[in-house]
Amino acid sequence: MFVENNIWVISIALVSLLGITFFRKQMMIILLSFEIGGLSIFIVLYMFMKVYNQYLTSALYMLIIVVCEASLGLSLLVVMTRTGGNDNLVNVGI
Repeated sequence: MFVENNIWVISIALVSLLGITFFRKQMMIILLSFEIGGLSIFIVLYMFMKVYNQYLTSALYMLIIVVCEASLGLSLLVVMTRTGGNDNLVNVGI
């Protein structure tokens, strides 16, 4: 029952991985894909804890980590666009 209800969450996670794979040269798309993946993991964790009547504090910790990752990614994106002029990862030289 748990897996049957979460097929759409798994498909969202796969779309996130495909976004990272196909658009690996654009920093903004990669950051959005990371956010979508983190939110799908949060939804799965939340529903898992709801089913087994556990405390939801670890799901909130997961959400806090995702938000911190988003703020760091946004600051990195701002620095990249101010120094390089765009968000292409080709210009970074990684």
